[in-house]
Amino acid sequence: MGTNYYAIQRADESLKNSIKQAVDDGDFDKAKEMMPKIIHIGKSSAGWQFLFNHNDWQYFGQKRGTVDSIEAFLKCVDIENEYHDKVTLDEFWRMVEAKQKFKADTEYGSIHHGLNYSNYTEFS
Repeated sequence: MGTNYYAIQRADESLKNSIKQAVDDGDFDKAKEMMPKIIHIGKSSAGWQFLFNHNDWQYFGQKRGTVDSIEAFLKCVDIENEYHDKVTLDEFWRMVEAKQKFKADTEYGSIHHGLNYSNYTEFS
């Protein structure tokens, strides 16, 4: 058992207005397509390193410290857990770093630049 974490893309005023306009126009499919995405970041399980979801590297690259890194990606989103508790970026990284002392789940994951990433994109 563990806790899943999610990145929620931020919507600026322009996007919010566009979504509202689509709803006002009755174009709910368009409004739905424009909605900010909720992206699974990974899972924290007791006694294990944090297991990141690479999401097929769609939102960030494998190398840390670059303009397309996981760190850069997480600076541009809001983070919350599966219970809808907001988590600050600093709180998230403190949790990840604290869990680095634990064993990595090498059956389901592999280490990329110091972080444990799942070999799969489906989590339970």
